[in-house]
Amino acid sequence: MAAMRSSLRHAAINADLVLTTAGISVGEEDCVRDALGDLGAELAVHKVAMKPGKPLAFGRFENAVFIGLPGNPLAALAGAIGFVRPLLARMGGAGAPAPIHARAGFEMRRKSGRTEFVPVCLRQRNACIWAERGGPDGSARLAVLLQASGFAVLSEEDTDVRHGDLLCVFPFLPSDIEPAAEIPEMHRRNS
Repeated sequence: MAAMRSSLRHAAINADLVLTTAGISVGEEDCVRDALGDLGAELAVHKVAMKPGKPLAFGRFENAVFIGLPGNPLAALAGAIGFVRPLLARMGGAGAPAPIHARAGFEMRRKSGRTEFVPVCLRQRNACIWAERGGPDGSARLAVLLQASGFAVLSEEDTDVRHGDLLCVFPFLPSDIEPAAEIPEMHRRNS
């Protein structure tokens, strides 16, 4: 705990943004929140209604902004895409990255109440961009990230995704749209 407090204090003095992964939930091994409390940090958010990534903290510490991401890899990436990337853009004087629109290449039923970040692989087929599921659910799964090129973001009200529905997708990188194999090479270069 002493090492955590020291590291957080040092980071807050020398940075505009302090970002942690793991240790922000309420388990026995999760000491980041307690260390921040000991140091007088003001956390405005302790958890968010999103899947994956519910344990996420946001606030101020010294002169820095603080974001605590969850420890599970997929949940941490969802928090980084959903919160850290737009914050960094704003801190740098730029607009938040805009999503692209893609057609659902999958069907899905889910409960309402939380925004869900679904790993997808983006492919261009003819004049449309399609989002296909990257793999099975689970915030600790890394294999899904081998296939995925972005997150389709389903709002908390969306309970059903049907094939062909229009989705908002945040690509991991701007170049993460892959032409489908059936598009001739000549069309790829000209599109």
